[in-house]
Amino acid sequence: MAGALPWVGDDVEAARTLTEVAGLASEAGVRLADAAGAVGWDGTSIPGYAPGRLDLAVIEGAVPPLEEAAGMLRRASELAGSLDTEGKLAPIGEAITTVKDLVGDRSRQVARAAALARLLPGLLGADGPRTYAIVMMTLSDARGSGGYPGSYGVLRIEDGRFELEQLAPTGQLGRVRPVEASDEVTRRYARFGGLTHFISSTYSPDWPTAAQLWMRMWEASGREPLDGVIGSDSVWMSYVLEAIGPVRTAVWPEAIAADNVSQILDADTMRTLDHEGSDAWQAAIATALWQAMVTRPVAAEPFGDAVSRATAERHLQVYSADPGEEALLETLGASGRLDMPENPLMVSWSGFVGSRTGYFAEKAVDYRATVREDGTAEVTITLTLTNTAPTEPESLLLGQEADNFDVGEYAAAASVYLPAEARGIRSKVDGGRSLVELLEREFGRRVVLTVLVAAAGQETTADISFRIPVDPEAFELGIVPQPELRPALISVTAVLAGGHDILSSSPDATVRGGTLMYRGTPTTPITIWATTRG
Repeated sequence: MAGALPWVGDDVEAARTLTEVAGLASEAGVRLADAAGAVGWDGTSIPGYAPGRLDLAVIEGAVPPLEEAAGMLRRASELAGSLDTEGKLAPIGEAITTVKDLVGDRSRQVARAAALARLLPGLLGADGPRTYAIVMMTLSDARGSGGYPGSYGVLRIEDGRFELEQLAPTGQLGRVRPVEASDEVTRRYARFGGLTHFISSTYSPDWPTAAQLWMRMWEASGREPLDGVIGSDSVWMSYVLEAIGPVRTAVWPEAIAADNVSQILDADTMRTLDHEGSDAWQAAIATALWQAMVTRPVAAEPFGDAVSRATAERHLQVYSADPGEEALLETLGASGRLDMPENPLMVSWSGFVGSRTGYFAEKAVDYRATVREDGTAEVTITLTLTNTAPTEPESLLLGQEADNFDVGEYAAAASVYLPAEARGIRSKVDGGRSLVELLEREFGRRVVLTVLVAAAGQETTADISFRIPVDPEAFELGIVPQPELRPALISVTAVLAGGHDILSSSPDATVRGGTLMYRGTPTTPITIWATTRG
């Protein structure tokens, strides 16, 4: 009877739909319980895991109920998404909002769990032995994919059993004849040794690109074929050490823990002029950390949190040569593949000195846009490089008097990615010209490459200005941070067309009249947006 009344009928239908959503969610809960029972999960440990081995049959047994639960929650999320709160009674409207958020979140979580269960058996050698290169990147010498590939190792996995070889300095791999790469990659990175030197393989900010270059060089050097490449760094290791506890190794006097691993790997091991000794320390420490990770008992929640956080921030990046597995890695956000926004704010920094003075570098990016009524925006991006390094003593960390740069001086090449439609591009460094300045294209976007040099204790800025077409009543900017030891400070100020008041905006932003603002140190991609009314 209530449903027959025009002012109540919509609420009744919404209540019926919410009841259906609840039923699907309940059934999904039963399937999740079935999955937990199938693997014998006690809620704390990693199912089927024993030090050095993961029982893949246990993981495979969880796939069917997980996929069923994921399907039910996906359907529940679609039903909830079809509901509108407008015109509903307050209790119904509040219920719709709550259910949308809750079911949507649970649907994404279970879909990721199902994808992970499908991925792991093949990735961990269920169908035959797998061989992966582990690349440890040094964040004090920035690169697009994260850092300089200082150490490498080989991880062999068969039927879930792990065998890790001792890591070694990447410099020992030498160089090879130029390997194949796309025209875009060749134009941008061949001049830096990106097709011939293992130590130059990580200039690209896209991990699959860097991993494929590594694999081709590996094969060109006559070594056994690889099934994939795992990129990691000290920030990833700090997250792992939070989960598994400190690690000791004979080559270092103190325990390596979450709060000191970055300082040790990215700075302390290079406070010497002994290049071979420094490389040996880094490789031995990295080996100890990886050995502990694959052999120690681990609790599911803290280790899962470490992996989730590190992959989201691209401090752990995994590439598989198997297309199906690579697609699942992308679904899970673990592939390190770069998703370039249409209107990006992305700066890829790469060290331009032989030292590791980048450990002391602080970076800031200021984006200012003025949107005009004619549908164009005038944009200026200001890069600020602050060098807090001391000027002594001479070391691999700070450099030497015999180098091309002063002790403690730092230089970085900054690749600034602009929209494909950017026009009238101009750049300057501290009012003058850059040491190097190139205008290129990558990922379908225009790229300005410029070099900033800052002496110890000094600051240098660079300005890149351009004009782009935009919607005068809407603004959107995709911020893509680089994996770094210290995330860059990002500031955004966008004055929308004619100073019209902003109607709505992204949660991360603040609004003042017709001006959109953001300030923060994001470690994962975010989108800043706003719309106006006339």
